[in-house]
Amino acid sequence: MEKGRFFVENKITKIADIDVSAKQVEYTPKGYVDLDLEWLSPSEVIVARSQENKAWEEGPVPKMFISLYQIDLSSGNQEQITFPRENELDDDPQVVGSSLIWVRRQEETSKYLDKRC
Repeated sequence: MEKGRFFVENKITKIADIDVSAKQVEYTPKGYVDLDLEWLSPSEVIVARSQENKAWEEGPVPKMFISLYQIDLSSGNQEQITFPRENELDDDPQVVGSSLIWVRRQEETSKYLDKRC
């Protein structure tokens, strides 16, 4: 076995043909970005949302202060469900059983706090 080599042949991506709704709905408000998504139920999702940073062009990625939002896809209603303090962000939402969990991070110290809903 040769070190540092890998196969680059026959790496094929296949996508199933799935009917897509002609009407697509955008749920992210203008001026914001959704960075992560987790399904809470067939009609509800949790997104990690932050304000856009249009001033950044290159260099280290600026810190984005993130909160979690619950979106009802049937009605379009959106509700902020986490309220991190200044210099904190809520990230990596996951649904485990009937619980929503996420990571709350304090940006200054990179200290992680485990949160559960």
